[in-house]
Amino acid sequence: MKKKIKNDKNKKRKLVIGVDFDDTVFDFNNSLHAYHNAKYGTTVKREDIVSYGIEKVWGCSVEEGARKVFEFYSTKEPSRRSQGSRKTTSSI
Repeated sequence: MKKKIKNDKNKKRKLVIGVDFDDTVFDFNNSLHAYHNAKYGTTVKREDIVSYGIEKVWGCSVEEGARKVFEFYSTKEPSRRSQGSRKTTSSI
């Protein structure tokens, strides 16, 4: 016996909008790699980024890559490097 799925048209739905700021409003990759290069003595440049997997670019595990990105976010570096983006973000 098939169950009927109740379709409640009166149920309120919450609209969720996602915005991707990385390398559109905020120069994420250059900032992240400048931070990584300074902290870990690497020389990663934008043209070295050939994968979305940061661990492949840095030659580390997924967990280590995530830890380093969260470490970057916990510094003042992201907001310092996004100074030129303030006009753009305020108009969004």
